[in-house]
Amino acid sequence: MVRSSLATVATCLVLLSSSITAAAAGQPAGASPERALLDRYCVSCHNDNLRTAGLALDTMDLANVGDGAEVWEKVVTKLRAGMMPPAGRPRPDQASYISLTSYLETELDRAAASNPDPGRSDALRRLNRTEYRNAIRDLLHLEIDVTALLPADDSSAGFDNVSLGGLDPGRLERYLTAARKISRLAVGAEVRSAVADSFIVPSDLNQTGHIEGLPFGTRGGSTVRYNFPVDAEYELRVELGKSWNSNSVGGLRAPQDVVITVDGEPVTVLTVTRPQRRRRPPAQQQPPQQPQQNQQQQAQREQQQQAVSQFLYQPGGKAADADLFVRVPVAAGPRTVGAAFVSQGFQLLERHRQPFQKIHITVGGDQRAEPNVYSITITGPFDATGPGDTPSRRRIFSCRPTDASQAAEVGCAQEILATLARRAYRRPVTDTDVALLLRFYREGREVGDFEAGIEMALRRLLVSREFLFRVERDPEDGLRRPYDITDLELASRLSFFLWASIPDDELIDVAANG
Repeated sequence: MVRSSLATVATCLVLLSSSITAAAAGQPAGASPERALLDRYCVSCHNDNLRTAGLALDTMDLANVGDGAEVWEKVVTKLRAGMMPPAGRPRPDQASYISLTSYLETELDRAAASNPDPGRSDALRRLNRTEYRNAIRDLLHLEIDVTALLPADDSSAGFDNVSLGGLDPGRLERYLTAARKISRLAVGAEVRSAVADSFIVPSDLNQTGHIEGLPFGTRGGSTVRYNFPVDAEYELRVELGKSWNSNSVGGLRAPQDVVITVDGEPVTVLTVTRPQRRRRPPAQQQPPQQPQQNQQQQAQREQQQQAVSQFLYQPGGKAADADLFVRVPVAAGPRTVGAAFVSQGFQLLERHRQPFQKIHITVGGDQRAEPNVYSITITGPFDATGPGDTPSRRRIFSCRPTDASQAAEVGCAQEILATLARRAYRRPVTDTDVALLLRFYREGREVGDFEAGIEMALRRLLVSREFLFRVERDPEDGLRRPYDITDLELASRLSFFLWASIPDDELIDVAANG
């Protein structure tokens, strides 16, 4: 009996001693393994007294991780990276790392799921230039130079698609102009007068070897992608690199053949030749201090300048590359125009290797070993024969009026505009949407033909807020709470996130059908 009592007392003393030890170490009796791990390795620095890095983990409740989610997210980040405890301090084993991190992540996920708060993205987000260009490409099968049509977007933290909700008057005017140019080009409207578009080759383009997209057996040059508006003749002109103070072609030491191509097929081969340098007349010595002497010296200087001018220009005052152009018929649509030099045989240098360098301009010329293409200019159209068969016209005109009656034209226009609006607005269209576009179609039809009416309606579609902006509406009940976005909004988000463009017909169909 006495032994039993002594055993009971001993057990109580052991338990009391354990409790006192745990209390002295800052651990409550029955503390979780996670709390014990934090108290052993973290609390010595991150406590309410020291607050190292602004953290006091001794006061944080591990049983309610969601109440301090912001702090615990920082802890998880440090644990995942293995940055804490710092070097030189005692560290737990890998299993303890994984156990604590998994516990915190699980509790954080559970807290977030029980009280979701994803935040609110902008309800009105304008397409940036990249998205606008891609949307036009996928909507109309038309490639455009968006940098020439729209001003640059403001950027924040390296992104130019953040909070693009504003539309100032200057930008609005550019959108209106862009819509007019794009709609006329897409439909193939008549071009009233010839225009010239020049494309300057980047100065750091290495033109010593073959350029991809140009015929084999050529070197240097460049290619440009160009939308020919109608079937017509166009002038293709090539300008070679020259010195800044004259029209002398750099590196032109022997005749060079220049080939001009359209869609990779040569259309002409032209030869550029270095002008023959005339000998300067010898200077004549005249007795000094005579009135006639000054006149003779002036005439001599003029002759010398003329000799130099004849060296820099061709006879008649033309530049050496003045005749590098050709006028050829080209079918409407996107084409690749190129220009390059026909390769010539050469002997490898045995002593000195000549690395590629940018153009080095000097007063008397430049230091290029061979001539380079400076720019390609396309001028036209001349003698147009019609709008042609282009990808954009095939995309737009999904039907044709069965006869010349007004009912047939309106029915076809309604089908065309409903199809385009569905793609542009990223959702099924309503009768109101189509009625608005038909009103603009009728305005264009009054002053032109059926295609002119479609062009006017397309112009209106391209400045619609439904096209220029991505709109996400709040629930009709007006309650500020988490909610599921619609399938169509999700489809639009996915499409712009993955491809920076509008969703295709298949994705819209899936979203519309739930």
